[in-house]
Amino acid sequence: MISFLFVLFGTALYIPTIFLGLLSDDFFLRGHLEIDKITTFNVLNAINSAFSFITEANRLEGMRVGILPWWSDPQVTVNIYRPLAALTQFLDYQLWPSNFLYMHIHSLVWYSILLVAILSLYRKFFSNTKHFYLLAALLFIFDKTHLSSISWLANRNDLLSSLFLTATLLCYIQYFKLKNKIIFALAQTFILAGLLSSEGIVAVIPIVFFYSCVYLKNSIKTSIKVVIPSLVIFFSFRLITAFFGYKVAHTGFFMDPTQNLVGYIQAFIIRYPILLAQSFTAIDFHYFDFSPLGNNYIWIGSLFLSLFFIILFYRVNSKNRLGKFLLLASMVSAVPFVSSFDLSPRNLMIPSIFTAALISTTFSSLWLKSKRSFIESGLLITIGLAILVRLLISPVDLISEGKKVQIPTWFTYSQKLYQLKNKVPVIVTTPFGYVFDSEFIATNKSKNTYRILSSSLFDIELTVTGLQTIELSSEQGFFNLPQDVHKQNGLSNLFYSTAAFNIGSSDFPINFKNGQTVANDDFKVVVKEVNSAQVPTILQFTFTKALSDNKYSWLTYNWNTQTFDQVILPEINQSILIMGVLK
Repeated sequence: MISFLFVLFGTALYIPTIFLGLLSDDFFLRGHLEIDKITTFNVLNAINSAFSFITEANRLEGMRVGILPWWSDPQVTVNIYRPLAALTQFLDYQLWPSNFLYMHIHSLVWYSILLVAILSLYRKFFSNTKHFYLLAALLFIFDKTHLSSISWLANRNDLLSSLFLTATLLCYIQYFKLKNKIIFALAQTFILAGLLSSEGIVAVIPIVFFYSCVYLKNSIKTSIKVVIPSLVIFFSFRLITAFFGYKVAHTGFFMDPTQNLVGYIQAFIIRYPILLAQSFTAIDFHYFDFSPLGNNYIWIGSLFLSLFFIILFYRVNSKNRLGKFLLLASMVSAVPFVSSFDLSPRNLMIPSIFTAALISTTFSSLWLKSKRSFIESGLLITIGLAILVRLLISPVDLISEGKKVQIPTWFTYSQKLYQLKNKVPVIVTTPFGYVFDSEFIATNKSKNTYRILSSSLFDIELTVTGLQTIELSSEQGFFNLPQDVHKQNGLSNLFYSTAAFNIGSSDFPINFKNGQTVANDDFKVVVKEVNSAQVPTILQFTFTKALSDNKYSWLTYNWNTQTFDQVILPEINQSILIMGVLK
C-alpha cells in the first residue's frame, strides 16, 4: 500500500508537464515518425534513423538550405542509434498523432514503472534499515532535476535507460544470491534493451562490479568475471552500430572518446565536477558547456563542492559497505554524461538513483550511532535540515516549474522564429553555432529555414556594400575560441580548451583561408580576411535577392535580453555596430 501511494504521489507531481506539447527535438522526431503509409521498410527505417540528426545523407542538404551553418565541418555527424526509444514514440504518432497530451501521459506511465523498480531496488539496499528506504524514495521523487527528462518527449530515452539500468541491477542482486542462470541472462537482456534506448546504461557495468567487490566483498577476479558478458554486449553493440554508420564525430555537441579521446579527456576535466555537484545537491546550476563566458567560477565551486561531498560521504560511511558502494555508484554513473555538451540536470536521472540512496544511508549511519561525536552530531543536524528543506520545497517547485518549458534556453528560439511564418530569418550573429530550429527542419510546414551569418562574442560592424551585399567585420575575429574569452577576462586558461565551453572548433574548419567561398540557397559568403591564427575577421555575403526583399527578416542576438531582436539595415555604404558580450 505504501509503495502504491509513493508511485501515485511521485507521478502526480509531474502532471503539469502533460500540457507542454512538443519541444525542440520533438519536432525532428515527429518528422521522422509520423508516417502516412505504413510498410515494414518505412517503419524500420524511421525507427532506426529517428535520432540521426546529421548524417552523410543529409549533411550537405542541411548546409544548402540553412539547417546547418555555412561554416559547419564538412564531416560533422550526429547519428545515434536508439531504436527502442524511437519505437515508443513511433507508437505515439500511430495511436494519437495530434494528441500531445496522451504522449506526455505515455511518458508518465514509463516514469511510474521506473518508480516501482526504484522502490524495489531501495528495499534491497536497505534490507537492514527498512524504514530508510522510504527516505531514499522520497529524495528520489523530490529530485526536480528529473523535470526535463519527463517533460520533454524526446528525452524519454532517459526514462527507459534508467528503468533498464535499475532492472539490470535488480537481476544482478538476485543472481548473486541465487546463482540462477536465467536471472543472469535476463540481466544481459535488460542491458541490451538499455543500449537500444540510450547510452547512459553503460554505467551499470562498473556499478555491478563495485556492488560485487565493495558491497559483497567478492574478489576482484570474481567481480570482473561476472561483468564480462555485459562488456561483450556493450563492445559488440558499439562495433555493430559503428559499422552501420552510427557515430558522433567532428562536433562538440557530443564527445565520443572513440572518435576524439583527447577532446573527451579535456571535456571530462571541465564537465565531470559540474555534473557531480549538481547530482549531489539536486540543484540546477543553469550552466551549459558552451556558455560564452566559460564561467570558471562555477567550475571551481563545483570541484570543491564535489570533493567536499565525496570526503564527507566516505568518512561517514567508512565502515558501511552500502554507503561506500553507493558513493562509487553515484560517481561512475555520471561519467557517461560527460560526452554531452549539455550540463543541465536532464542527464542526471541515473546518478540520482544512487545519490538519493547515498544521502539516505549516510543519514541512517549517523542516526543509528549509539554514540556520536560533536562533529557527527553537527553533520546529522545539517544533513537532516538539508533533507527537510528539500522535501518541503521540491514539491512546490516541481508543481510550479512543471508548467514551464524546462529545456535549455536556446531550444526555445525555434518557436520564436517560427512565428515569422513566410519569412526567412537571417541571423546576423548568434553566440551559438546552431539555433536548433527543429520545427522548420522536421515538419516541412514552411520551406523557409533560418540563415546564420556569423557567431561571435565581440562587437561586429555590419556594412551594406550593395543592393544585395553586406560585409561583417570584427577585429577580434569570428567563431571565437574559449581561449580568447579567458584571455579577455584575465582568467586562468589552465583547464580550458576548445572542447570546454563552447560548441568547439571541431564544428567549423580550424583554418580559414582568404578567398574561401561557400554558397547556399540564399547567399554566397566569401572570407575576405583572416588574422594570423587563420580566424576570419571580414566576411562578405552576397544574397540572391535584394537585402530589402520582404522575404528576409533580419535578426541579431541581444546579449542583455538573451533573445533575437529585429535589425534595421543601414543605407548602402553605411554601417551599424552590433554589440557583443566582450570588448
